[in-house]
Amino acid sequence: MWQLMIAISLLGNLSRVRASCTYPYVTVGEKCLFFATMAEVPHSEARQMCHSMDGELAALLTPTQFKDFVDYIKDNGFSGHRFWLDGSDAAAEGLWQTSAGHPLPMGTPFWATFYGNSEPNNKGNEDCLEVFPTYFNYMNDVSCDAIRTPVCEKSVASASRNATAPLACPMPYVELAGLCLAFVTWADQGWAEARQTCHGLSGELAAITDIEQLRAVYLYLHQESIAGHSFWLGGSDGEEEGSWTWTGGAAVDMGTPFWGFIGSAEGQEPKGGAAENCLCLDARAGHFFFDARCGASLNPLCMLRQQ
Repeated sequence: MWQLMIAISLLGNLSRVRASCTYPYVTVGEKCLFFATMAEVPHSEARQMCHSMDGELAALLTPTQFKDFVDYIKDNGFSGHRFWLDGSDAAAEGLWQTSAGHPLPMGTPFWATFYGNSEPNNKGNEDCLEVFPTYFNYMNDVSCDAIRTPVCEKSVASASRNATAPLACPMPYVELAGLCLAFVTWADQGWAEARQTCHGLSGELAAITDIEQLRAVYLYLHQESIAGHSFWLGGSDGEEEGSWTWTGGAAVDMGTPFWGFIGSAEGQEPKGGAAENCLCLDARAGHFFFDARCGASLNPLCMLRQQ
């Protein structure tokens, strides 16, 4: 357990690094990527195309890499494309890995997850990895013979990163990705009452403002076998419908990769309108962000106030 906790802690405290790329590759966070929007080819041909450009299909292995990718395709008008990424379970069903043999992260915030279904589902011998716009640009498994657009990645030299020391969190808080969090699984409360519970623990309902934090919470929930619980977060649009803010006043990040969905036809959360004004992590759909009735009975997820 302690090895995983250290790894999560270091992930959440790495300083951001940006790649220095040469044409036709563009800088997308720490990666150099080429979006081959002129081509639509099967997976094997997509790999060959990337090899001819001294690269490989892009591998997105951290939440930050995935968020940078999604932000880039949204900002540059590429959201309608179905992109090939580096990932397959063709060698062993259910064992997803990159062409270099690195394990592909599963679950939130990478893969499409909605009520009653989670990707990858191998529906019809689906062994290759895509980003699927119908699923709001989350990951999806698909047949390797499908026709998609390649995204190539060129290796860049590793840059040094400085990790800060893990926080010393008082009980019942645990350190995750630079936050002291308390998972109050013994209390089923409405949102306002959950805030009071956190205040009693010298905290506030948690504000998840970085995608590495959401991933760390997701891993902890499964590690501790409490993934069946849904948790309140400190976000609301109660003051102005559609304007989601944390209790501290900062804006809540919207869209992928934070917000989930019930099914692609219903659209992406938040969908509850004036009836659902409080923010939660919904256990029924992978602990992505969902809006909910503020009177619903969920567990508080508290964050220790900065001293």
